[in-house]
Amino acid sequence: MKRALSSLILAGASLFASSSTFAFMTLAVGDNNTSFVTYNASTPDEARSSSLKGCAELTTNCHITDDIVFTGTSMVIAKGIQGWGSAEDANPDVAAAKAMKQCKQYADGGCAITYAAWDEGIKWAAFAWSRSGAHTFVSTDSNTPAEAEATALQGCKEASSADDSCEVLSDFTMSGHAFFATARGAKKGLGVGTGPNSQTARAQALDGCRKHTSADDPCSVTGMAENTTKAAPPSMKRYLAIAEKNRNAKAKAAQATPVASSNVVHCTNQCVNGECVRTFDNGRKERWQAPRVFDPVNQNWTFDISTHACGV
Repeated sequence: MKRALSSLILAGASLFASSSTFAFMTLAVGDNNTSFVTYNASTPDEARSSSLKGCAELTTNCHITDDIVFTGTSMVIAKGIQGWGSAEDANPDVAAAKAMKQCKQYADGGCAITYAAWDEGIKWAAFAWSRSGAHTFVSTDSNTPAEAEATALQGCKEASSADDSCEVLSDFTMSGHAFFATARGAKKGLGVGTGPNSQTARAQALDGCRKHTSADDPCSVTGMAENTTKAAPPSMKRYLAIAEKNRNAKAKAAQATPVASSNVVHCTNQCVNGECVRTFDNGRKERWQAPRVFDPVNQNWTFDISTHACGV
């Protein structure tokens, strides 16, 4: 949620509207078949920055391979020995099957689900009222803050007269799961409340209304609205558990594998279309040809200049 909202005292009628939602998910990959996914991001830049940062903390040569816009869906990644497969679908079972199929098609065996995530989508709400306080309008479930505010403003204008101009109260522009409620007395006063549940929103609205009315003009709730997110289906828990189990098993196996004693080899590479020259610390140079590998995310062939960069 963007802001914690409190009750507002108004007078008049209230209306509610809704539309659709989206969120951003980005996949970054780097050396050693390492990947990092950001989901539920508000903007593409936020998703890319987070993925690159997370990937860089794990490995080197990180780059973005996919930008995805979601309306609430799952993402599953299956990794093999030399490659991976990834898929997105609102049904986690479908995403998992696609990821495993892609991994088995392009990776060198050993495919297992190592990452699963649910993107719940991001929705925005906004509040507008007329200058006289005679009319209010709450828009929910919009794609962006600008869209939410435009919808609220248009709804208010359609309900009010030409000489009673409307404005958006930007402090009420918010994202996340929340409830709106309106309450008013029979003669005057209107309260608007918000909260993480309907009970809190109703209580705030009634409290706000009572501050501008009297005991002989009781307040009652006149409207409710909910700004929602798309919850993960029950099957998502299974793939989250599978991914965690496989990651832990992989980490345990890596710790148990004895490391052969050897000298560390350092080199730098310069490559053009897979034709590379590696230079070692002692100045020795070697020419080598980087193998072509299939990138299942971008669905194209590329040169692998990292796996055997120093010939080992």
